[in-house]
Amino acid sequence: MDAADQSTNFLTWVETSNVGELTVEQLHSDIRRIALSYLKAPTLPLFERTRGLRDRAFSLLRGHQKPAHSRDLYSAAGWSLTILAWMSTDLNHPHAAEEHLRTAWVCAENADQNNLRAWIRATQHTAAFWQNDFVRAGNYARDGLRYATNGSAELFLASAWGMDMARYGDREGAQRALVHAQHVAERLHRDEDEVGGPLTCSVGRAGGLWSDTQLALGEAGDALSHANEAISIFEKTSSLLRNLGSERMVRCQQVKAHLLLGELDGAWESLVPVLDTAPQHRVRPLMQRVSEISQMVTSSHREHAPILTQIQDSIADFTEADYRDHQPLNDRSIGSIESPDE
Repeated sequence: MDAADQSTNFLTWVETSNVGELTVEQLHSDIRRIALSYLKAPTLPLFERTRGLRDRAFSLLRGHQKPAHSRDLYSAAGWSLTILAWMSTDLNHPHAAEEHLRTAWVCAENADQNNLRAWIRATQHTAAFWQNDFVRAGNYARDGLRYATNGSAELFLASAWGMDMARYGDREGAQRALVHAQHVAERLHRDEDEVGGPLTCSVGRAGGLWSDTQLALGEAGDALSHANEAISIFEKTSSLLRNLGSERMVRCQQVKAHLLLGELDGAWESLVPVLDTAPQHRVRPLMQRVSEISQMVTSSHREHAPILTQIQDSIADFTEADYRDHQPLNDRSIGSIESPDE
């Protein structure tokens, strides 16, 4: 009878849970809402809300729940960490992003979720890319393709891998990856993506990566063609799904291609929407691309052309409102991670 009583007590414990279906559903809904709001709403409040969701998932994981709910919570924690990492890179803290992503990977392993693994690799690629570590970025993109079994992660990773190979001089590899990515684009089903925002890839967003690849290969005409097509896709996309951050980056590719082709009016026309970006959305990658445009103008043999002077003066005004002046978070607060076991 004592043994039977012990079994009954264990039954009571097993049936006890600190998480219900609605709690899990709300966590994932909040994550999707934040992702869709990124670079449309002010970034820092979204960062704080995302950190709050991560902490909420960690806190619940310290309690007791059914194994299926534990996997759901690890998934929520992993997605929130991945979004925090993406934001951290945009805030010019790629090393902090990598800290978030190491913990995110463990969460993805515990959730046994391939799509999350794929987007973690995509985000690791992005953090490495903006540190100019193209070999490491390419390794992340290539490995991520092993997990990209649904949604648009494969399109992003294949496109990014081609861009990385072009950057470190593997012309043939870049062209193969580009063909692969274009084949993926033909069969894309974005409705399979779980989160959205920066963690989804439209054909327009991929076209920006293809344009970047062609620029690195010295093919300005092809780069402009890809960028023009991508902008056309963005402009036809609903405001809810339109990725304004990626669109601005593609417009920078347009500017570069026009400059290389000597089409100065086209360069100015493409740059104007970028210069209209609100200061709180002037993330570090965008500022770097604008700086690269400035360097191209400076090194041009037509530096005294009035329109190039206009471009340089406008960029100077734009960079005075550098995004770093609008974000009080330091590297320690952005990289702060408290594991669920601590």
